[in-house]
Amino acid sequence: MADPWPTAADPHEPPSSAPSAAATTPPDLASPPRGAMSFFHRSASPHVDHAGARQHHQHHQQQPPLMGLVSALGGLKLPFAIPGFTGGGEAQGREEEEEEGEQDDDLTRPDEFRQTLTESPKEWGKPQLLDSSDIVNSEQVFQIESMLPLATQGYRWKLLYSSLRHGCDISTFYSKVKLEKRTVVLVETLDGEVFGSFSSMPWKVQVEYFGTGESFLFSFGNNDRTNGGTGSFQSDCRFFPWTAENNLVMMATDEFIAMGGGGGSFGYILEENFSRGTTGTCDTYRNTPLCSSSPFEVTNVEVWGFVPV
Repeated sequence: MADPWPTAADPHEPPSSAPSAAATTPPDLASPPRGAMSFFHRSASPHVDHAGARQHHQHHQQQPPLMGLVSALGGLKLPFAIPGFTGGGEAQGREEEEEEGEQDDDLTRPDEFRQTLTESPKEWGKPQLLDSSDIVNSEQVFQIESMLPLATQGYRWKLLYSSLRHGCDISTFYSKVKLEKRTVVLVETLDGEVFGSFSSMPWKVQVEYFGTGESFLFSFGNNDRTNGGTGSFQSDCRFFPWTAENNLVMMATDEFIAMGGGGGSFGYILEENFSRGTTGTCDTYRNTPLCSSSPFEVTNVEVWGFVPV
């Protein structure tokens, strides 16, 4: 029986006059498709550079996958060193030269342009008054702010009410300050003494005491008006925080406003449309009298609110 897949003839043998077996074999069995022969030929080709293939394979084994990705991206400056990797050295060298150039430029700048991060303008950290005060100066405002709750410090101060500018009327006072949650009240007596309070609830008429433990009283002593009318003040300030002995923090009626109570006295009270008042030791703040005389005559009352920067 004839072999349906005869072997190919040797090209070195002379051609035979007899017809080959392939000539009598049907076309579909004569030989595999041309593409298959090309594939077999390439696979069995004796001219493959096996040494180059081994080097190519070793190169891929020696190069980590991350380094291949970095090479594909054209180099990457890493924040850490990788042993045996020097990719992106040229770009890194350029960046280092640029940084050195920037440092050199900074060293040649005038001093006013080379302010360190630890330095800050003198105005930072100090309260800013959006309006002028007729009672206290900036140093006294700074001392008051140092006792404010941290959530209130750093705000700008806005004048809400002044008896000199808006009139001595308690109804006007309530209309000016009713929407303010946190306020500082400043009082100046006829003798030039200055004192006041901080409260963290709005001033509004209520039938009983109200307020929070963030409130406090303070006193600056005498206001020296004799030095050419410049209004210099004593720098020391006395503060009286809440003692937690009672909840008699603040009171507001149609006739007066007051801070503190217990022990037979208010911390201070302003009445008769802010024209006069009294002060004494109270259990709420354990304060000494806030001015040298009681009762006292009032020359000015200011109420300040706080505006975010």
